[in-house]
Amino acid sequence: MEQDAGDQIVLLEGGKLDLAIVREPVVLAPGLKRVRAIPDELTLALHADHPLRKAPNVSLAMIADYDLLALDGRYSVAAMVDTLFRSEGLRPRPVQTFREWFSMLVAVDAGLGIALVPSNLVRIGFGRVVAVPVVPRIGLKLSACVREGAEAPIVDNFLRCLDESGAT
Repeated sequence: MEQDAGDQIVLLEGGKLDLAIVREPVVLAPGLKRVRAIPDELTLALHADHPLRKAPNVSLAMIADYDLLALDGRYSVAAMVDTLFRSEGLRPRPVQTFREWFSMLVAVDAGLGIALVPSNLVRIGFGRVVAVPVVPRIGLKLSACVREGAEAPIVDNFLRCLDESGAT
């Protein structure tokens, strides 16, 4: 289920989720704890036919003139991306905003624009979406969170797979 961090924390607190993957910073309620740090970074997601697909990496200046698909402004990542562009004297061209990462990837797959997304999302494979690294690197901090004392074998298995994948 794709939810923003605040919604995930509420669901985790209420026992409706066993595990939340949240983007920091986030305040955890009493009874919740972080069990893994998951480093990630923003990468450029674009359609496999896009002219930038073969670039070894891209800068914000290289992508500023393309149609940009962006997260809704209520997300901290949206403000971070906007600040990064503006700090370089650039004005991105957002053509559409989204509440969810996967909806944005569907639009990238349809060729409606390019998007800066967490690299872990593109790594799982999504239609004809390819990723190009952004330089300088734009780091993200994610955390896996659980309820203290909650026993859930599926969470243990997920965390083991996360560790074995090298994602932590």
